[in-house]
Amino acid sequence: MIVLAIPVNYVWDFVVEGRATAMGWWTYDPGIGPVLEWSNGGRITLLWTIGIMCTWPNLIAYWAGKPPIRGLNHMERFCGLDRFTLPKPPSPAAGHAPAAGTVAVATKQDRLTKQQEFDDCLNYEVTIPRWRFELMRLGAWFVVFQITFAVFLVVPLVIMRWATGADSPYIP
Repeated sequence: MIVLAIPVNYVWDFVVEGRATAMGWWTYDPGIGPVLEWSNGGRITLLWTIGIMCTWPNLIAYWAGKPPIRGLNHMERFCGLDRFTLPKPPSPAAGHAPAAGTVAVATKQDRLTKQQEFDDCLNYEVTIPRWRFELMRLGAWFVVFQITFAVFLVVPLVIMRWATGADSPYIP
């Protein structure tokens, strides 16, 4: 995230949003924190939105991103949801021939529901009622999003308000 995502986001924001503020399409007035002011009066902030907004979404994208091999993602494991799962037993290997003298019976295969199809792709089984597990998963996502939003987006603004004084034009 620090090596690639944040620098790429900074460059993208300067190229796109910096150009828009330099051309007068919009401006940050007053800007929050340090600003770069163009000759036409347009202003782009150097801390908010670029610095803060490229850190939080990238952290969330990493935490909530693609889980490793059909399992729980980083955020779900961090919140302890793996306590309610067990590794799925390996499925029988395909291609094994029945033992000699056995009789094979053709059966009609039941149609799987979408939930069963999804669960077949996972590498874990849920040990508590599925609705409770999904409710806990939703709660984990909600709590992590709220806490990280506050830590990465609200707390820095409060610190800047404190550091620059209550009458600062830079902090709303």
